[in-house]
Amino acid sequence: FYGLTPPVTPILQPELGNPLYLKLLCETLRSKGESTLPKGWKGLLQVIKGFLEEKEKQFSQEIDKNTGGAVIAKALTAVVRRLVNENASSLSWSKAQAAIKTECQDWDVLDWLVKADLLIEDGEENDLLSSEALVRPAFERLGDFLLAMEIIKRAMNADTAFSENEVVKIKFKDRESILQNSGLIEAMSIILPEEHQMELPDFFKESDNFDLILEIFTKALTWRTSESISDQTIALARESLKRDGFGTMNVLFAISVDPSRIDAFWLNALFLQTSSPKRDAALSEFL
Repeated sequence: FYGLTPPVTPILQPELGNPLYLKLLCETLRSKGESTLPKGWKGLLQVIKGFLEEKEKQFSQEIDKNTGGAVIAKALTAVVRRLVNENASSLSWSKAQAAIKTECQDWDVLDWLVKADLLIEDGEENDLLSSEALVRPAFERLGDFLLAMEIIKRAMNADTAFSENEVVKIKFKDRESILQNSGLIEAMSIILPEEHQMELPDFFKESDNFDLILEIFTKALTWRTSESISDQTIALARESLKRDGFGTMNVLFAISVDPSRIDAFWLNALFLQTSSPKRDAALSEFL
């Protein structure tokens, strides 16, 4: 539909089976004038940033004026910031409008964000006197990443330890909270090493829920850039192998096709540490 050339090699990233993400990726590539997936476009953060940059250009072209700044990104961040403050998944239209005005005083962009599929109307908020539409980020991946970037920004700029940040404590309060916020936590697992060279599970080593956080971190490895994989990533991957060998090995196979600290050479060295019968027994499950 978008006139793009499909990749030759197998796509092992599961999110490309998500129609909403696939649409986002295709729209971004077409807007950038690309005919195929550029080399290095593996990280999810890179795709979402590229998508927002293209939406910014689209907005400027439609109003036929240079905005002089990241209006769309600022507007979305304002909405997300309000969502974080209220620990909510959606905002009333008036609250979203007010939040955007604080960041983009010269631009009224809420209608445009909805028309551009960056925010969607989601039912109505009713009270005794009136009702108005609710809005939220258009799909989970976009919302998760915007929320994660805002939470990380706050936590990294605070005087307290990352895990002691009030918003972080709410999202990681117990197993139920972690499961409910798994998409957000996955996004945090990607952003922290790529932007701050830190691994999320390291902040929760003493937590009773470390195993669940490690599981989410491991799933997120398929969405990270090769450059973000470090010695500490390897140490956490080895810990994950001890706890969930099959699930972790699936992820390691997926990321080993690209050169990184965890690539085919690393995987080969890992297999050589075990005897041939044990190695073949383990590999037969995947074959």
